[in-house]
Amino acid sequence: MLLICRRNFSRRVLVWLFAVLATPLAAPAATLEDSARELARKIAGALSAQDKVVLEFGNASSLSWNDEAQVKMALNDELSKHVGTAATEGEETARVTITLSENIKELVWTAVIRQGNTYRTLLFTAPRPPANTAASGALPVVLHAEKFWEGPERTLDALVYLDDNAQSWLALLWTDSLVTQKVGSEVKYRFELPPDQPVSRAPEGLIVHLGNTITFGVGWQMCRLGLEARTIAECHSTKGPAIGSDPAEIVFASEIDLPPGKGGQIARMRSECMGTDIYPMTGLGDDSVPDSIQAFQKSSSGALAGSNEVDFPGPVVALHFLSEFPRAIVRNLKTGNYEAYRLSTTCTP
Repeated sequence: MLLICRRNFSRRVLVWLFAVLATPLAAPAATLEDSARELARKIAGALSAQDKVVLEFGNASSLSWNDEAQVKMALNDELSKHVGTAATEGEETARVTITLSENIKELVWTAVIRQGNTYRTLLFTAPRPPANTAASGALPVVLHAEKFWEGPERTLDALVYLDDNAQSWLALLWTDSLVTQKVGSEVKYRFELPPDQPVSRAPEGLIVHLGNTITFGVGWQMCRLGLEARTIAECHSTKGPAIGSDPAEIVFASEIDLPPGKGGQIARMRSECMGTDIYPMTGLGDDSVPDSIQAFQKSSSGALAGSNEVDFPGPVVALHFLSEFPRAIVRNLKTGNYEAYRLSTTCTP
């Protein structure tokens, strides 16, 4: 059996990075499993029988866990017929990263084949399975989580913003500094926080981007960074924590009833599908267990599930909403890394 690593991947980054190399989309296959097998054959055609392959699979679609397991099995079975396998990490001669995403009409496979420093990308479409459509039709929206950063540093918040030249930049808030880095480049700036009140063992932070300014807070300190001058214009201490100690108390706890087992952290986002706000919520577990996010909607009878539930590989340590898209900061229990996800929704077909 192929060594399969299940990971989430950024659809935006994949498309941006490999658009030039991508092959044309093929005609949709008859079923989802058929398309998985056909994709496996195309991948095998780009490899040799002597290759030892590691297969990484990421599901960025609304596909159910049951359907996901079936397509992974179909991929594994078909690919195993044509190529060698890697029993452990580090043994591979080729790494294949497969992501299943979706557009309005269909599911889309993206397969990135890496051999040394050589990359090749295959794109392939598949019809939505009727059972999946029926299941998701019971909920108004499909919630997506798109990972856009990962690293070992303890991260309080992260976001991507555009400068005046429409260039994308990544902003990362750590316990002692703010880091900005041009996406796709080694250009990076680090802005150290001036000494202030002692930082707690579990500090909270927030980044807000507006025009040519980033305002950010850590613990009892708020600072403003001028992006043009690349200098911290001002910092001042607050009389209490700059960011509320319990995100559920900042807003929303009085706006929507908390369903059982939910509400450790709460955000708010506009749903164009429903024409109203929905409220993504985490679970109530501690930092030793994986977490999930599910969006809820208000009703006269209490909070109702408004989306699917998205699982994460660790606890959601922060859930932020003061931007165009809410984002979640997760600590991966397996790797120990911090991961930043952007939350978005699509309308149920």
